[in-house]
Amino acid sequence: MPPPITVELHPHDPHWSDLAGREAQRLAEAIGPCLLIVHHVGSTAIPAIHAKPILDLLPVVGSLAALDARQGELETLGYEWWGELGLAGRRYLTKADTET
Repeated sequence: MPPPITVELHPHDPHWSDLAGREAQRLAEAIGPCLLIVHHVGSTAIPAIHAKPILDLLPVVGSLAALDARQGELETLGYEWWGELGLAGRRYLTKADTET
């Protein structure tokens, strides 16, 4: 049996919003004009609660084909491309980041 996973919740850090904004800008540069908006979602986006210090971002694009064509640029930023990961029409990416 694997060891239990420990989850640490931290008091809200206003810096999370800044980090999300900077990462949204990097995504905009990498994805290009098909990017419509990047939403900062999840517990780090809610100022009054404790949260795991992991940013969740939801980019919205106008074209999955255009996004797919930018896979290399996103991987260059450190994102791991998981494709649809079980949900048709979705693109799921993760990024291990020690900034937060």
